Amino acid sequence: MMTEQVEDDVIDALENEPAFRCHFFKAGRVLSEQDASDVQALLREIDRLEDEATETFENGRKFGIREVGGEELVAAVEAKDEAYIQRTVRITMDRLYARTEELKAEGR
Repeated sequence: MMTEQVEDDVIDALENEPAFRCHFFKAGRVLSEQDASDVQALLREIDRLEDEATETFENGRKFGIREVGGEELVAAVEAKDEAYIQRTVRITMDRLYARTEELKAEGR
C-alpha cells in the first residue's frame, strides 16, 4: 500500500513537469495557456543551463589565461590588447621551451 502511494506521488510529480507534458504535444495541436507556460518554463531552464555552462567555461578560460600570464594578461585579453597578449604569450612560451630543454638535459 505504501509503495503504491509513493509510486502515485512520483507519477503525479512527473506529470506536473513541463518537459513531461510537452513530450506529448502533437502536430496540429492548439496550445493552451498551460502549454505555452510549459514551453516558456522549458526555455527558461535551457537558458539557465546554458548560462551556467558559459560561466563555467569563462571561469576556466580565465583560470588558464591567469596561469599563463597573471592578472595582467587576463586584463589584456578582456581589453583585446593584441600586442600585450602576443608579447606575454611569447615570453611564456620561451620560458616553457627553456624549462623543457632543462628537463630534457636532466633526463626527465
